[in-house]
Amino acid sequence: MENEVLASEMRDLLYNQGETKTQQANTNTNTSSSASAAAVGGQGQGATTDKSQQSSLNLFKDSKLLINEIKYTELIQGQKLSQIQRYKDELEIHQEKLVGEVGYLEKVQGELLSKRKAMELDCQKLQNDLDDAASRQNNTMTQLHEDKERLSRERDKLGRKLKELSQDYDKLKQRWKKYRARRKLFEQETKTCKNCGKEYLEAENFNWSCRTHQSDFGGEMWWCCGKLGSQALGCKFSKHESKDDEDEIVDEKRSSATAMADGEEGEKKDEDGVGASSSPNKAKNAKIRCYSCKEMGHKVHFKGTF
Repeated sequence: MENEVLASEMRDLLYNQGETKTQQANTNTNTSSSASAAAVGGQGQGATTDKSQQSSLNLFKDSKLLINEIKYTELIQGQKLSQIQRYKDELEIHQEKLVGEVGYLEKVQGELLSKRKAMELDCQKLQNDLDDAASRQNNTMTQLHEDKERLSRERDKLGRKLKELSQDYDKLKQRWKKYRARRKLFEQETKTCKNCGKEYLEAENFNWSCRTHQSDFGGEMWWCCGKLGSQALGCKFSKHESKDDEDEIVDEKRSSATAMADGEEGEKKDEDGVGASSSPNKAKNAKIRCYSCKEMGHKVHFKGTF
């Protein structure tokens, strides 16, 4: 503020000096004209002295004016230097702030990089754990699948053995019933027919009492009469014929030998990895004749319905 006031005073001073100089120039002009007149009047020597004094006065005023201009220029330069110094100080302050902020940002960057490395290590560790868990899970699933297959084979094998035991139990039960029935038959004088397997009394044995078929069962129907179902009544009529003990023993041995052979074949196929579900079907269809191609071992297959 003081500098601005001083600058305004210097401007006023220079302006006043300029006006003073103009007035002096006018005065000098008047003086020179008067001096000319005096010279014309005969005062030549006094005019020369006045000119030298006037020139000295003008030189002094010019030097003073120059000194004032120099002071004004120095004042302006001092103001500019002070402004430059303030601007420099402000720049230094901003620079210090920027240096501090840069240091803080570098510190934060270092912390972020360290955290990033730690996160990458954790991510890699988690990925490795995930791969190990997936590998263990695959191994476990493979082992469970193998155990399932093994248990399935054992279950099928036990199922066949249970079925065989059930069949043996049913056979023994039927034999026991037959033995008991035979004891009663002996007491009542009843007999068993060797053709149809029914029990009869000799007093009630007529020519139409025994009904049998004249051909083998074709799996779906009887060839002799065309009746469907293995339990259909026979088409041949005759008298019952008594069944001896030797015939029963031969039939039982034949049926037991057939069942044992079927069981051994099923176990062998199971051990070799062949499906065991086909062996019972083959054993069941071994005595069946197809009435389409007349061959043994299978039934006729229909594509449609009747």
